[in-house]
Formats: sequence, C-alpha cells, structure tokens
Amino acid sequence: METVKIIFKNKTAIIAELNGNCFVTDEEPSFPTDLSLVIVEDSAGNEKQRFNYAEITEAASVDGRYWWVFTETPENVRAMRQLQANLEYIAMMTDVELDEEE
Repeated sequence: METVKIIFKNKTAIIAELNGNCFVTDEEPSFPTDLSLVIVEDSAGNEKQRFNYAEITEAASVDGRYWWVFTETPENVRAMRQLQANLEYIAMMTDVELDEEE
C-alpha cells in the first residue's frame, strides 16, 4: 500500500496508507470538524486527490486497523442541508413547530 499524507483545511495532517479508495491507519484518526478542504499528497509531496466538502462515508475498525473513505458532498446536497438548517433556525426563533414527515 502507498503511504499518503492527508492535509485538512486547518493544516492538521494524518499519515495513512492508501488501499484503493480506502485510507488505513494503525491508530484511530482524529478528524477536524471542518472537512471543507481535504488534500491527499503522495510521499513526494505531490497532490494526489482533493476533496471539497468531504464526508467520511465509510469507516470501520478491522483487526486493530482503521479504514475510512472520503467522498465529496455534491453542491445540491449542501444547498438542501443549508436550506433545512435555515428553516429550522427560523422556526426556532419564531417558536414555530415544524411538522416532520414519517
């Protein structure tokens, strides 16, 4: 497996192995809350991948190793989440109960 450096927007970094599209570490990684920019560099420091608005979509601990996958959140999904958050905020500020469909 290739060793890569994952750099987050706040400049923290994680060294991991790359197995296909999975990242693997021996210790449980500590991710920052802001994943709006995630850059993956190869061992020579060259940019290998860039994720704008990343999400950790799969994560597992297998045999004491931690595996995870980043995916990029599409713009339409981000827009819908922001709209929902705005509506919930307005409802809270105006003391309006939002009905949730089940």
